[in-house]
Amino acid sequence: MITNDEAQKNYNNARKALNQIIRSDTATEEERRQTTRQRDALILNYIGRQIDDVHARSAAYAKFIEAMATLIVELGPDRPLQGLQTLRGIVNQAAALIGTAQPQEGNQKPGPGE
Repeated sequence: MITNDEAQKNYNNARKALNQIIRSDTATEEERRQTTRQRDALILNYIGRQIDDVHARSAAYAKFIEAMATLIVELGPDRPLQGLQTLRGIVNQAAALIGTAQPQEGNQKPGPGE
């Protein structure tokens, strides 16, 4: 079970990582736009919101994880962007906490029988 305090801590850490990506010298304009949209959505939809119902909080947290994992995949998980590895760590830790899927490493393809 994720507490409001844990969720807020991870939301704020994700915001900091997103800001690092936005300011990264190696980020393209499109990457900055994508990341800025996600950061703004994070601020609007998650940061500062306390959710008393544990099921609703878990559902919101799962959506946060999904949005950040999607951004990581879209940016390319192996891109040398400052903040990207931090964001990946936050997402992986958060996903493990509530048992959701984590972003895939690189461009892996399923092996035989998968």
